[in-house]
Amino acid sequence: MHDDAQAMLPDETMQPLSAPELSSVEPQGETDTQSSPPWYDRPRSIPYKIASRLSRWTGGRVKSPAYHRSLQFRRKHDTKDLEKYRVSPDEHVQTWYFWTLEFFTPDNIAVLRGALERLKPAGQEYGECGPANWLRQERGRQGSSMELYLVPKEGRAWGPGHYCALPSFAKAAHGTIANITPSLTTLTMSFRLKDSERDWLDDELHRDHQPKIFQRPNGVVSISNVWLQQRAIVRERREKWAHEVTEWHRRHFPGLLSTNEEAVSCCLLDVIDGAEPFISETSNLLGALDLARTTAVYEYRAKDGQVLATMSRTANTDDASHLHLVSMTLNQLQSYEAAGYGSDNCGRISRFDSMFRRGFTSIALHRVLDFYNRKVVLARDSAAAIVGSRSATKALARVRADTAQCIDAAVVARELCHAAKTGWIPSDLLSFTYKPFFLNEKAQPLAEIIHERITRQSSELLADVAALNESLSVQADLLSAHANLKLQPWIIGLAIVSMLAGVLAAIGPVHDLLQPRTSVALPQLASPKSVDHPPKKI
Repeated sequence: MHDDAQAMLPDETMQPLSAPELSSVEPQGETDTQSSPPWYDRPRSIPYKIASRLSRWTGGRVKSPAYHRSLQFRRKHDTKDLEKYRVSPDEHVQTWYFWTLEFFTPDNIAVLRGALERLKPAGQEYGECGPANWLRQERGRQGSSMELYLVPKEGRAWGPGHYCALPSFAKAAHGTIANITPSLTTLTMSFRLKDSERDWLDDELHRDHQPKIFQRPNGVVSISNVWLQQRAIVRERREKWAHEVTEWHRRHFPGLLSTNEEAVSCCLLDVIDGAEPFISETSNLLGALDLARTTAVYEYRAKDGQVLATMSRTANTDDASHLHLVSMTLNQLQSYEAAGYGSDNCGRISRFDSMFRRGFTSIALHRVLDFYNRKVVLARDSAAAIVGSRSATKALARVRADTAQCIDAAVVARELCHAAKTGWIPSDLLSFTYKPFFLNEKAQPLAEIIHERITRQSSELLADVAALNESLSVQADLLSAHANLKLQPWIIGLAIVSMLAGVLAAIGPVHDLLQPRTSVALPQLASPKSVDHPPKKI
């Protein structure tokens, strides 16, 4: 039922009608339903035909008979749905943290360094150990990491920190810059939500949401009941947060995903009170938060075996592969040991954030391999269309760009494959275990699942890159030959022009050589006169 109903979620082209308007509309023929059906159930009646044509001509501004039929149907079920899907007053939810992950490769590492240099220090100065200098010195050292504290300009940092504009829902941010491999650097951010944003979902879900009827311009009528309204509220809010943090990365720390019009990897933390995530079957709150049913659940257990948190992927957003959900109950949070962070809930949440932030880097690391895999596939599909292009220069530039991207992909994949085989993920950071959903499955630590996935994806990517490089080298040779063929007429023309210029330049000397030789009488010069001088007397 829920899968069929989710396909009927409203979109922007629909025209909603609120609950007061639902009760104010009285379709004709309702008072005497026993003697004759109402007009919207009689297709041959004149009112039915007029309303149908007006609805088509006006693009849904005039309601169709199907709309009035759905309106009458919903009146009989509104009260029942409100009682069925109303969230219990004993169940509450608080959203504390929102984590994001962005990647930086040799192609854009200079952008991260420039962004770190533009940060203004707040509170205690870093001196020569600032984040930009650290990145310049530690770049290439696998396993090195540095903490980054960001506060808004109107805030105040206790200790080393930097001023930076934050998303509208966050009051502080704590990041980790980590060199996963010599060629791959990650920036994992954790945004602590404001108090108003922390309880926003809880306040909205405890309100009574009336069902809505939407009519599309083509006349199709869709019904959004109370259950769909609750899920739509959660979905829109989470998508708003995810879109805002992606824009924040694109504006302040643009990386591999945000600069290529892709959403960064996201994860949020929900603290539930009054229900057990993935255990309470009749909780409307968990159903709206997409914590009631899933096909992949990972449990984080303490040393005594007690479950402290659960992680899953949400199916309540447009891009479910980029958003993870971490949930824990209030009792689990209060039993969490937070030595050195304080004995209140804020200290326990901060302790869990410090642990999970570094683990989320490994959890979402497959995104960089997925990105390069899509790029390699697109480059391979478009390689055949390069030959025959009018501009060989543009085609060669495209081949060079694809080749450079393949080089980065091959280097990152080779380093990740080697790191995964050598067991580079610390087990204490990823103490999550897969909870079997089917009978033929078995429990498996999340670290092993990540190792297997990274190894498999990196090996497949290396094979695809090798095939693409071979194809691109062939394309480059063909483009060079194609460019030479296109230049041959110009070369022949220049040779002809040079030959003509040489012929014209040789006409004069040749003409002089071909002239007949004739003797010319030279004029006689007068002989010098001799003058006799008398002898000198001695």
